[in-house]
Amino acid sequence: MLTEFTAKPDLIILSDMFGIDGAVWMDSYKLLLDDTFNIRLYDSGVLAQTDEYNSDKDMRHQYFLSGGTDIAVSALLQQETEPVWVLGFSIGGLIAWKAILNDMKAINFIAVSSTRLRYETEIPDIPVYLFYGEHDAYKPDNNWINDMKIHCDIFENAHHDMYKSADIAERICTFIKNCYLRHMQPKL
Repeated sequence: MLTEFTAKPDLIILSDMFGIDGAVWMDSYKLLLDDTFNIRLYDSGVLAQTDEYNSDKDMRHQYFLSGGTDIAVSALLQQETEPVWVLGFSIGGLIAWKAILNDMKAINFIAVSSTRLRYETEIPDIPVYLFYGEHDAYKPDNNWINDMKIHCDIFENAHHDMYKSADIAERICTFIKNCYLRHMQPKL
């Protein structure tokens, strides 16, 4: 537990491609992490300038793949200039990863169900932690994980949208808090 004399670090949370409006599941993460971090939420759709009325999953997905991700990365780079902890969900994890590779200052990077990372060949030079569901057909394979030398946890019997589960949220938030506590321990 932080004392009143300890400043809380900043944590940015990037949504999945459907954004933060109506994403009740994001409240769990905010509530569980609010005592440790100053949290800023980013709507990946707003960062990418998607049309608000476009709720078609396939069209939205294609938009991100055909340039929307790059627009979101640029927007994030303009808004975040100080070191932050990063938590990204699905496409939000890809946006953050690319922003970090483009010199966004990050302390730790955590991504949940960010399946597009499987196409990345360069890794951020900070601690990286990835979480996927066992039954997510598009999660990176073991060869990619081993080649990239990344910490990756696979949740048994879980699918791509596992992050919407309160149980998974609690487990991931506990992991993040433990990372923070290890990060704050004095180096001998």
